[in-house]
Amino acid sequence: IDRKPPWLVYSDQRYRELQETLFSTLGRKMFTPRDLRAHLGYPSSLRKALPSGGWPTVQELRGRFLVMLMGGPLGDKNDQQEDYVDLMENENRPMYIFVCPNARTGDDGIKDFDHAQNMNDFDGPANDWVVCGNLKAGKYWAKAVEQAT
Repeated sequence: IDRKPPWLVYSDQRYRELQETLFSTLGRKMFTPRDLRAHLGYPSSLRKALPSGGWPTVQELRGRFLVMLMGGPLGDKNDQQEDYVDLMENENRPMYIFVCPNARTGDDGIKDFDHAQNMNDFDGPANDWVVCGNLKAGKYWAKAVEQAT
């Protein structure tokens, strides 16, 4: 999901509405962060467990939807995504969305994909849910992919 007007600035209520819409539309067809957590054996950090545990196979995911939230054009995108994670955790709600924060540019952006470090603007427990990112610096994408493997 790439945010567009009127959803440029998310509030807690907008996130709740989005969650309800996703569940009423896709239901159990979604493969969620909590499903990934179960696949990995319930680690405390998806971010740290994913490099060794890996994603399910394409065959295992066939017929399922992964919903990923990108930053959008305005506002403090990463902090707003971190707010989503915090809200879901604080309200003990299941997360239906993978947050994909914007990485920094250049070599700093490559560091954002290092599972041992915090993603740009993420800290604390919210960082543990980041397993994807949005890399916008074109000439660095190949380097980021190479280092992520």
